Amino acid sequence: MPDHYSRVLEEIRKRCWVEKLPPFQTAYRARRDGFLYLRFSRRDARQNKYFFGVPRQAIEVFGNSVYNIILVCGTVGDGAGDGRSLVLPSETFALLTSGIPAKDGQWKLNVFLKDGCFEVKVTGRQGIDLSAFADNWDVLCAKVIGTSPPLWEPAKDSPSSLAAESGPPALP
Repeated sequence: MPDHYSRVLEEIRKRCWVEKLPPFQTAYRARRDGFLYLRFSRRDARQNKYFFGVPRQAIEVFGNSVYNIILVCGTVGDGAGDGRSLVLPSETFALLTSGIPAKDGQWKLNVFLKDGCFEVKVTGRQGIDLSAFADNWDVLCAKVIGTSPPLWEPAKDSPSSLAAESGPPALP
């Protein structure tokens, strides 16, 4: 079976630590408090689109945690999508699927390539241009890495915390 996710995981690992999250084949924990869910689709050449199913059960496992859904559009060299990925933050996915039932336990997403743009259409909704999320790994890192607690905070009675409470030091 070909590994459709190795290039994507390589990109992610440049930015943060990830580990596989059982029981799902393509779910990962990122850092301490974020999740990633990867989906792959080959290009339907007749309609110039990619078709994805996102299981409701997987999203429910993430609960209120920060997560990103990564839609991998084909493999490098297969045509128009050329292995590009849409990195969708949880808020974007929630807006796309809000009020739409998960048929057969999953949401159905079609990604159309029109004039170089990635238009995402959820069954029952108009298409929306999400090209800004194409290979936008900064979106992923801002949500997953940015939610981690700071590595260090000054103690309440340290000079740096006291200075912060009392304002800037007086000039001589």
